[in-house]
Amino acid sequence: MILHVISETLLYYFFMENKETNSEETPQNSTGKLWNRNFTLIWQGQFISLLGSQAFLISLMFWIKDATQSATVLGLVMMAASIPTVIISTVGGALADRFDRKKIIVLMDMIAGVAVLSLAAMMYFMGEHTNLVIAYITFTAMVLGITGGIFRPTILAALPDLVPKDKLNSANAISQATIQFATLLGSGVGGVLYRVLGAPLLLFIDGITYLISALSESFITLPKKSKTEEEKEDEPVGKVCGKLCRTVGTFIADTKEGFLYLIKRTGMKEFFYVAGSINFFVIPCTVLLPFYVEDYLHQPPDWFGFITAALGVGSMFGFAIAGVFKFTGKARLVTISIAFIGMSVMLACLGLVHNPYHALLVMAITGMCNGFLNVNMLTIIQANTDDHMRGRVFGILTTITGSIVPVGMGLTGIIFDLVNNSIPTIYIGTGVILLVIAGIISLSKNYRALLTSI
Repeated sequence: MILHVISETLLYYFFMENKETNSEETPQNSTGKLWNRNFTLIWQGQFISLLGSQAFLISLMFWIKDATQSATVLGLVMMAASIPTVIISTVGGALADRFDRKKIIVLMDMIAGVAVLSLAAMMYFMGEHTNLVIAYITFTAMVLGITGGIFRPTILAALPDLVPKDKLNSANAISQATIQFATLLGSGVGGVLYRVLGAPLLLFIDGITYLISALSESFITLPKKSKTEEEKEDEPVGKVCGKLCRTVGTFIADTKEGFLYLIKRTGMKEFFYVAGSINFFVIPCTVLLPFYVEDYLHQPPDWFGFITAALGVGSMFGFAIAGVFKFTGKARLVTISIAFIGMSVMLACLGLVHNPYHALLVMAITGMCNGFLNVNMLTIIQANTDDHMRGRVFGILTTITGSIVPVGMGLTGIIFDLVNNSIPTIYIGTGVILLVIAGIISLSKNYRALLTSI
């Protein structure tokens, strides 16, 4: 009975609006500042939790390796983490459009924090039961995949309400740079922290970072919902569970509506083709990096870290360029086209250079072009999508790009064996294919119209 009351209360709080609270909530982007209260709260919370997430990933990788010495087990756990994200993202987008985005954001971080803390306790008290811990690791990874699949489209949908419209490109640049920096920093210190602290304590810290992020996000304010949505507040708490069950069909309809909206929106379909193509054809180059370093460049494994660091640093430069320089209209079309072509050419060049230092430079330029593209793509989608559809559109984007990743990974190994492990064939081939796609898509009137719309 007590658990029932608690669950009803939580459902009411997170999925129904509180009229008195919302009447005081006004958007903070009216100040004209990028670093307003809302954006600062979101940024600091996400930076902390991103560092913790990287620690979580490294802890699991090393713990599973030490406990099982099995790459297969590690691969299955990573797959378990990625599949729920792909499946749930579209539904997550529908949730972001139907319910209070702030409460969804806070709730997802809270669930992730509790899940990771429970895993830390499991490892600490029952670490000798390897199979049981691995099963719980898999469960936790799936929970984080689900929360991430809901969290990401919700954040992307809410961002335009947190900053002024003319600062949206800068906000996306800062967000993407924060992700990249946190990944680099977390990767750099994660291994050392694992050795010094051990997996349970490192996971405990990660769980706390999620809760800190949730606390920070709980202080943001978003614009009030429409009157039709506010009227739903008057329903008794006891009806919430039944109402949520009845809305499953509505979520399906909402998702279908999101796909139809995407198809009908001028240039958006072509834009998603570009995003999917980039994801699909860049994957082989990243998956084969160990072979590229040792078998093609003939360098020790240390150079794998150097190459990935060059990509990360280049990406941050790309984020900075996109955030600082305001390209609009035809200038945006030209710069995005140059970045797309530049990235394609650089990928092909990776299959031509043999000097490792030249490879570092090429990889940095590749990252810069890719970072610039990512920021502008997010901004264009946000600016050209109606607020009530934004969550679903980003959910579909996450599903499309996420589902392409495992397919690309699987095909990479097969094709690599078919071409007799020829690195130049893969790298030059992917670069040329992307270059052809860049040329073809540039002929689309709808695509050009979308890029010049803001």
